[in-house]
Amino acid sequence: GRHGSKPMSASLQIKGLDDLKAELPRAPGALREESAPRVEAAATNAEATIGAAYPERTGALKAGLRHGVETTAAGTRAWLVNISTHAAIWEYGTEIRHTSLGQNRGRMPAGKVFVPAVVRERREMVKDVIAIVERAGFKVHGG
Repeated sequence: GRHGSKPMSASLQIKGLDDLKAELPRAPGALREESAPRVEAAATNAEATIGAAYPERTGALKAGLRHGVETTAAGTRAWLVNISTHAAIWEYGTEIRHTSLGQNRGRMPAGKVFVPAVVRERREMVKDVIAIVERAGFKVHGG
């Protein structure tokens, strides 16, 4: 380069979501802005997948889904919860249940919808954000 200077090299070491969260604030603001819609999409995509998999009996599980997005100078964070009183029971199931008179009511099997959908969507989001960072010229190690 001119005046004997070398081209500047930038790299991020990212092994997983925690590393991505730690390193992204160091990236230029434009990268944080470009990544923000993908972070929000992770929450809305997971919410749609989970809602579609919930039973329609009362609609309470689907109605309990809530997501939000928080943007700060450090980046964008999205969250997804289910506030339904039955969400955890449906997700994780129950052991064999009995009435107060000892009658067997069986066990409720785990629905296993919320956690797998969130894990899957988060994994795809991390890949997409890493691709955004790499397109901007950063070298990403790990992943």
